[in-house]
Amino acid sequence: MDKERSGTLDYSISISRRDPIQLAFLRDRFGNMIMKLKKIGVNASFVEEPTGELHFFQIHTQRKRRLQDKEIHREMGDAIASFLCDFAETDLIRGIIQKEHTNITLEEMDQIEFRAQQLLERNSWSYLRTGYHVRKERISKQIAMYLDSNRVLSIDGFVRFRLKAYRKSLVRCVKDAYEEYQLDKEYRDFIELLRYFVSVQNPKVELIHVVHKGSKQFQLLKEDGAPYQLRELDGAVQELMDQSLSHEDLVVSSLLSIAPEKLVVHTKQQEENVIRTLLQIFEGRVVVCHDCQHCHVKSISVQEDA
Repeated sequence: MDKERSGTLDYSISISRRDPIQLAFLRDRFGNMIMKLKKIGVNASFVEEPTGELHFFQIHTQRKRRLQDKEIHREMGDAIASFLCDFAETDLIRGIIQKEHTNITLEEMDQIEFRAQQLLERNSWSYLRTGYHVRKERISKQIAMYLDSNRVLSIDGFVRFRLKAYRKSLVRCVKDAYEEYQLDKEYRDFIELLRYFVSVQNPKVELIHVVHKGSKQFQLLKEDGAPYQLRELDGAVQELMDQSLSHEDLVVSSLLSIAPEKLVVHTKQQEENVIRTLLQIFEGRVVVCHDCQHCHVKSISVQEDA
């Protein structure tokens, strides 16, 4: 056969030996790659050679046409990109967390890692502006372009020195995940403080109805259905709440001042933040009404706790 049309191409792909599971995952990806290459007429195989701290995959290919080089590089790029996005990405994220946040617990690290992975899965994430498939395709193309002129590839080195934009995106993702975790933690701590405040308050009334009128508008009703005016905050509540209060904040702070024995919340939108906040603060004292017509309080019956 004409050498311009056929021939062999050998590649040496290396990676750290520190994680046997990682090696097994990469081995599986290369196995799938070999089957795909054979389907397009490229005979391919690989052998493994552990050397020192590195593990080498020696990949042998025999093409029938020179034009198949691009197909070989595309399949190799896809295999390695799949390995990075499906497996190694978790290690990269965890490494960034360990480097940037040295004083966190293992539980906090797990939480931040989980949030970072959630951010990466959102196609509309503002920093990457890409979901899994686009991210993988971009990495695959970079690897394929590199293999057009190189037969030796260190995966660890390629990620560190050639995929800088990708690593930068992961760093920013971890930063957002950490800030999101901190905000959520501060919110939980604040809710715990308000819950404790309610628990030590002496109830001023037996029952208050909170009618959610939509568009973040609420009305407080007494047990007999008469409107309850949003009242001035007492000193203790004022210290807990910010000085500039929205209508929602004023509802919550007024209920903290009233400290009702029972609270009935009338809403069709239980997932709204202020509703969720009330359910958490007044846990054990609150009943949610879903089905009274127009939230007529006379149709509501509150069951006492068992």
